[in-house]
Amino acid sequence: MYKTVLFLSLLILAVSCGSENEQDVQEITYDDTAPEIEIVIENGLENSTLIEIWIDPSDEPWSENLLDGRLTPGEEFVFPVSETTSYDIQIIDEDGESYTFLDMDIDEDGFKWTVTAEDSDWNTASSGELATVTIENGLDKESIWYFYGTPSSSDDWGADRLDWMVLEPGDAFSFDVESGYYYDFYARNGNSDFYFAFDNYVDYSGFTWVITPYYLDNTIYEDETYGTSATVSLINRLGSVSILYAFGDESGGEFWGENLLEGYVLEPQDEFVFYIQPERFYDFQVEVAVKDNGVFWEVTPDNMD
Repeated sequence: MYKTVLFLSLLILAVSCGSENEQDVQEITYDDTAPEIEIVIENGLENSTLIEIWIDPSDEPWSENLLDGRLTPGEEFVFPVSETTSYDIQIIDEDGESYTFLDMDIDEDGFKWTVTAEDSDWNTASSGELATVTIENGLDKESIWYFYGTPSSSDDWGADRLDWMVLEPGDAFSFDVESGYYYDFYARNGNSDFYFAFDNYVDYSGFTWVITPYYLDNTIYEDETYGTSATVSLINRLGSVSILYAFGDESGGEFWGENLLEGYVLEPQDEFVFYIQPERFYDFQVEVAVKDNGVFWEVTPDNMD
């Protein structure tokens, strides 16, 4: 009888301990879900379909088109975010018209934007109002020698805005443009490294571009406006002769265009890199500096036109 009672007591104790452990495990819960804040985009246009939606924090560059497919009039697109911060939103419709909200503060209640024709960037563009664009050299060691800024709708870069200036690391300079439009920016350092920033919307509050390695593009880049580019390397193998001017133009053209060196002197053994559109025929020409002691040129069959 004693053994039976002792066995039942041990059994009850084991069941009791097991129940307590099971209860402890069930009380442990994990909540690894962040609160979702909804940004809702509604197509309020009457006769146009939305084909691109871009939503990114204002302190970050544009990432990617979020719209997988097309958003017809009356339809909504919902994008959840987990952070209450300032966002940039850009919409593109099937006609190429753009609609942009910059520095939009999103709180816990989220945000809904019904896109209408009145929101078009062309409609909201100011008439003749100027905005200040500031360019800052954010590189650690490289100086910026050339800078170009032009409306995104332009077919060429125009003139170098730095003129005689050299933008050292940490330096900045500003210029005024007409607000309410998109602009493309391009900078180059003394080592012929290229930096690009395309389709930057400049409103009345102005715009700042900090040139960092993020914008470096020395290889081939894809852009629907500018297409692809191919690298051309010019190396001075002329002994003691310096190259002052270099020109490259599509074959059959009437003019050589601008000096590619843009004031840079290509000393013997130096290399200069520039970019052209591939899959075309080009003519190249260089002009050298002749010193007092002249130049020795041995004509060979390789020089034959």
